[in-house]
Amino acid sequence: MKKIFSLLLIIYCMYAWLHVSFDVKASGNTDTIDIQTSDTQETGQKDIPVTELDLGEFSDVMIVGEKQLLAVTVLPLDSTESNIIYASSNTSVATIGGLGRITAVSAGVTTITASCGGKSASFTLTVEEKKSDHIAVTELDMGDYQSKMETGSTQLLSVTVLPLNATENTITYVSSAPKTASVNSMGRISALSVGKATITASCGGKSVSFSLKVIKKKDDKIPVTDIEIAEHEDELAVDKTLTLTATVIPSDATDSKVTFRSSNETIATVNSSGEVKGISKGKVTIYASAGKITKKIPLNIKVETAAININNTYLVMKPKDTYKLNANVTPSEANQSITYRSVDEEIATVNQNGAVTAHSLGSTTIIVSNGDTSAAVSVIVNQSNEHINDTQQKNENKEVIKEFSNTIEASTVSVVDRDTLNYLYTNKKSLNIVGEGYQIEIDGNDIVNYENELYTDIQLSKDNEGTRFVINKKEYICGEITLLLDNPEGKYLYLYNDAKKKYESVGATDIKRLLITIPGEYLITDKKINGNADIIRYIFIAGGVLVLVGAGVYIFLKKGYWFW
Repeated sequence: MKKIFSLLLIIYCMYAWLHVSFDVKASGNTDTIDIQTSDTQETGQKDIPVTELDLGEFSDVMIVGEKQLLAVTVLPLDSTESNIIYASSNTSVATIGGLGRITAVSAGVTTITASCGGKSASFTLTVEEKKSDHIAVTELDMGDYQSKMETGSTQLLSVTVLPLNATENTITYVSSAPKTASVNSMGRISALSVGKATITASCGGKSVSFSLKVIKKKDDKIPVTDIEIAEHEDELAVDKTLTLTATVIPSDATDSKVTFRSSNETIATVNSSGEVKGISKGKVTIYASAGKITKKIPLNIKVETAAININNTYLVMKPKDTYKLNANVTPSEANQSITYRSVDEEIATVNQNGAVTAHSLGSTTIIVSNGDTSAAVSVIVNQSNEHINDTQQKNENKEVIKEFSNTIEASTVSVVDRDTLNYLYTNKKSLNIVGEGYQIEIDGNDIVNYENELYTDIQLSKDNEGTRFVINKKEYICGEITLLLDNPEGKYLYLYNDAKKKYESVGATDIKRLLITIPGEYLITDKKINGNADIIRYIFIAGGVLVLVGAGVYIFLKKGYWFW
């Protein structure tokens, strides 16, 4: 018993020594403490039981005739038992070999089970019949055809088999009255004599037909009475094309061929199919003629706009401030007629001379357009009185022009939207957002995704642990931002890990100027948060309890000798 008591004292001393050792390590390395222990060496080999079977990747749906090989892992990996036994609850559906290879036999459902060391894992396998490769014909489309023909004339049918990938695609044609109208294997109909016939096309068990009337060939010509021009654009850009479609009326007119010509081929050309191509800027007339009828088609050939250039595409203004936008179109031959429009006139308005006037707090967009293309100007109206350059000058309309600062207030602009972030990114500009107790700096060079909008409101709260705040409502941010705090209390920065339900250390060289790339809940504190402190404390307490229990047992057994 003395040996037992001595052994317990030694164990207690070891726990105490470990506790002191951990404290020393924690004072030098803030975040992690590694505890390594070793089992007592034993001469005999221990049995390591199986705790779990991992089925790995597998498919729970198979086609008849398919095979798959299971890759089952016995856990732990050093288990002394490694022989895996496989079974199928319904071998008529699927069989499985001793190495885990499954063979799908017939349609149905079975349970595949793997067993080892008293543990098992299983899954339900569904076996389906092999799908047929045959694709049936569902419909025949007759296409365009003439239901009336003159004797001696021919027409070629254009029948389409649906679906297009149907297995059967050979079409057969039959005429109910071959002496009136015959049809060959290619679908060519020949009108032979006056009468009626039904023409039928068949494929894959489906048929389609129409009634054909054959009339006597007329010797008199049928004149063209009109030419109908299909709807089309009346403007065409240089080097672009459009196709005019002309229909002769009546459809059986003798001279039904339509010809096209251009009034000025230096401006636009037209081919025999009615395709018009723009050559140079100007107005031109295309003539469509058939028989004795001619139709005029006026077109405006224009130079396509390459870009609208604006003197400023991002404005930060105060209420009642004005700014004159100057815009021009390139190339110079393009339409130079510029219009301006404000998306939200309660925030800011703009006249047709480009003068922007700020009215109330918020943000809006000015749309600049010449009818061909458009450009946008982002406008933010806030209460900031700071200006990078407060120099004023008068324009030709006696309107005041100002160059505004890149500082806005969080109380007036709740979110930095995609258009603003895109502007900062494209032009490599910076934006400073001033809030209560903090500032946010956004540098266009640090933006990696301007689609991620940035919320400007940051609520700073203090408690016994330190100062807490949430960045961007825990949503993805546009890139690296800089957060400047007025009076941070603490020297350690932590980010809360929602998955692990704990705070994790974040390296911060300057607690007053934080570089933030990850959204979430942050904590600034004077105390180090050590996730292993509770474990060490519990080990120490358990060691003390163990020693006290051992001492009590020893006293109970030896008390007779002591009192004697």
